[in-house]
Amino acid sequence: MSSCLWSLPFCFLSNKFGKERRLLLNRLRKGERGEVIRVHADKALRDRFSSFGLMRGEEIVVKTCSLARQTMEIEVGATAIALRADEAEKIEVKKL
Repeated sequence: MSSCLWSLPFCFLSNKFGKERRLLLNRLRKGERGEVIRVHADKALRDRFSSFGLMRGEEIVVKTCSLARQTMEIEVGATAIALRADEAEKIEVKKL
């Protein structure tokens, strides 16, 4: 796990095509899309996310956020999921 993921809102990581912008899900805004890169959570939470279809490679869309950004609603395929801020910051995404 890259230490910059937790200290900055985003991190540029190199790949064979150049630089790729990865950030934590809680940094996406309403209407923005991302692809799940990694879930930084314990097995129980990863299993819960997986049961909703939220796993590596899936495309997500941020539907709405609360005023204080304590909760957010995302869409994975045809499934709408509400996440707490502490859950959203455990999901690393690539902005699309």
